[in-house]
Amino acid sequence: VAGGKGPGDRLDQLNMPQSVAVDDEDNLYVADRKNNRVVKWAKGATSGAMVCGGEDRGSGLNQLDVPISVWVQRSRLPPSVIPVPKDELDKSARRNAEAETSPRKSRNHSGRDA
Repeated sequence: VAGGKGPGDRLDQLNMPQSVAVDDEDNLYVADRKNNRVVKWAKGATSGAMVCGGEDRGSGLNQLDVPISVWVQRSRLPPSVIPVPKDELDKSARRNAEAETSPRKSRNHSGRDA
């Protein structure tokens, strides 16, 4: 089980975990929000391994900025771990809400607006 040792920044601790994803080998990936990192926990492990981030909060190649979601591609290829920044999720949610509330134009058989 990931964490369980109270909040902190050691690899056997998490600090405000936000989301999890599981790969084909049952490894657990955790978006560790307050530590600005994604941690991988192998099945049965007592501590995790840092996958990305873990440096100070920021926009550098080795930094994350408060990750709140993580996605893992499930296939026999090496896993792709993609932390999703909060502002991108907010933008996506706004776009989806706008699309659901905006009137839809009807189209004629040629595909042009009617």
